Amino acid sequence: MSKILLLILDGLSDKPSEELKYRTPLEAAYTPNLDKLASRGINGVMDPISQGIPLRSETSHFILFGYPLEDFPGRALCEAKYAGISFDSGDVLCATNFASVIQEKGYFGVIEREIKLNEEEMVDLSREISEYKEDDVSIRYTYIGKTSRVNRGYGILTVKGEVSDKITDSDPYYNDMPVIEIEPLEGNKEMDMARLTSGVLNNYLRWVHKRLSDHPINVKRRSQGLNPVNFLLTLWASRRTMVESFYDRYGMKAISIIGDHPVLNGLARELGMDEEEFPCLDNKKDIEGFYCQLFGKLNKYLEDYDFIHINARDTDLAAHTKRPVWKKDVIEAIDSALKVLIDDVMPHHDFLLTITGDHGAPSVGDLLHCGESVPVLMTGERILTDNVKQFNERAAIYGGLGRIYAKDYMNIVLNFTDRINMYGLRLTPRISPTRPGKVKRLEILE
Repeated sequence: MSKILLLILDGLSDKPSEELKYRTPLEAAYTPNLDKLASRGINGVMDPISQGIPLRSETSHFILFGYPLEDFPGRALCEAKYAGISFDSGDVLCATNFASVIQEKGYFGVIEREIKLNEEEMVDLSREISEYKEDDVSIRYTYIGKTSRVNRGYGILTVKGEVSDKITDSDPYYNDMPVIEIEPLEGNKEMDMARLTSGVLNNYLRWVHKRLSDHPINVKRRSQGLNPVNFLLTLWASRRTMVESFYDRYGMKAISIIGDHPVLNGLARELGMDEEEFPCLDNKKDIEGFYCQLFGKLNKYLEDYDFIHINARDTDLAAHTKRPVWKKDVIEAIDSALKVLIDDVMPHHDFLLTITGDHGAPSVGDLLHCGESVPVLMTGERILTDNVKQFNERAAIYGGLGRIYAKDYMNIVLNFTDRINMYGLRLTPRISPTRPGKVKRLEILE
């Protein structure tokens, strides 16, 4: 059975821009190696969930790995896993940002959503708001600090008791909106617990504002003409769902190799995958050199693992700069490094290679992520190739895979690698999509 290598160019698909003569960065990039791989395989377009709907990386990866979206444990839980925060299965976890607010007409107006402070200041503020208890519900605030990718006052609330994660965010996300009152989500089956959780959290946030407003750090900041750090904004309430590990689901030993994306590291840990992380770079030559080294190491990974996932976040970060030419340059740097994969790895191993994106990330316009379909190529032994000779959003439309959805990805690659189980066979008590490695043998009784 062949092994599987999944290379995700994070935020790959894009919108055409005038700067690139109405081409996308992928179309405009010089990509001889991606084109070579496309010509050797089968191509298509993939929607992470449905046409036009943008997803975050962690949800699109969860679906790509073959899990139903409704079982996703939540972004805050993944962040907590990455940060090494301990919690119980029934706890609700919320991600938080330190923020600056003002009181206007009886409400909290947001001045600054994400405030960068030095480490000592954030630790001092965190101590003031670390413990809170009300109505048999307790809240613990944990500052993540240097374990997070950015130094912006990021932390996790652990909420214990008869609580629910079926609640709204207080973070307005957009800069022109006020702090949002936390409320139960409509139609949830835990309405009483959700009301209790919402009420306690709202009171906690009001308490935080009182605790922080006159803190010496904020007295000093006001004297310097700086906004006070006097609030926590909460988002992504999460509670552990009982999802089986990747190995239990597929019988494959897996590793995720992830570029500067803690939430994906946390997701990999929650799914029982081995995981490694690497930094993202901001120089085209450095990016190419790094990926040359990374792809060269795949010989060892392919010896040790059945499923290797790489997330190259550089393309997504390039899109967020809103510079289409820079995203094009990043794609070209990774493409150059793919020559190592083609020349030094592929001749020595039997594996199915997939290259695609997890979602769209526009380098033009106001959106952070977009709902454009992502191109996908698959190449390996016994793949029926199509006539596509280029790897980009436009060419992929004509590929033999047609239009697929992320939820179908694992079944497709399990089939291509001779790992798929015949539908309807009951060879083990737990019905698996893969052929079982072991079955319980019937004993001969004397």
